[in-house]
Amino acid sequence: MQSQTSNFLHKSSPQIKSLESQVKETQSGHSIDVHSISSNPQPVTHSLIVPVWLHHEDNPDSKFMVYALLNDQSEVCFTIHTALGKLGIQGSEVNLKLSTVLAEDEITNQKINGLTVRGVSENTEISLPRTYSRDIIPAKRSQIPTPETACKWPHLKRIADYIMLYNDNLDVSLLLGINCAHAIKPREIIPGNDDDPYAKRTAVGWGNNWYYCT
Repeated sequence: MQSQTSNFLHKSSPQIKSLESQVKETQSGHSIDVHSISSNPQPVTHSLIVPVWLHHEDNPDSKFMVYALLNDQSEVCFTIHTALGKLGIQGSEVNLKLSTVLAEDEITNQKINGLTVRGVSENTEISLPRTYSRDIIPAKRSQIPTPETACKWPHLKRIADYIMLYNDNLDVSLLLGINCAHAIKPREIIPGNDDDPYAKRTAVGWGNNWYYCT
C-alpha cells in the first residue's frame, strides 16, 4: 500500500497560534490524517502573504485575485472551498482527519490538480502541484503586508511601491507550500539589522516578515 506523508507547520492559526501537523494520504482509502500540537500565543506578526491571480489551467480567462500565504514549513498547497466554487471546479474527494490538543474532527475535502497562479505585478504563470481544499487558510488579515508597513522601516521603504494596498474584499484563499518552490523561493532578500523585519521577493511578488510585541 503506497502512501504520501507531508509535514505542515504554520504559526498563525486564529485559534491555535502555533500548529505543527502531519498530512498522510493513503491512495486506496483516500484518507488524510493531520496531527497537531499547539503552543503558547505568539506576539503580533506580519507574514509573507501576497496577492495573486488564480485560475484553472482549463479556463485561463476565468481568473480572480486572492491573497496567498507563502509557507515554507508546509509540504503541500491548500486552497479554500469557496475559491473552487468561483472557479467552477471540483476535485476528487478525500477524508481529512484533523487532530489537535483541543479537538479531533474528520471532514470530506477535495484534492485538485491544474491550479495556476501569477503575481499581480509579475508575468510568469506558475502551475501548482496537487492542492487540497479546506474551509479556511490559517492566517489573520492583520498579517497581510502593506505599503504602510514597509514605510515604517528605512531599509524597507524602497519596496513600498511594489506592495499592493490592502484590499478587504480579497480572501486569503491559498497556502503555497515548499512543494511549490517556484512560487515561494526567495529571489532577493532585504535583511535589515539582526532584529529588524525583513523582506523577500519571490516569483509572485514582494512581502515582508515582521515579529513584534504589542
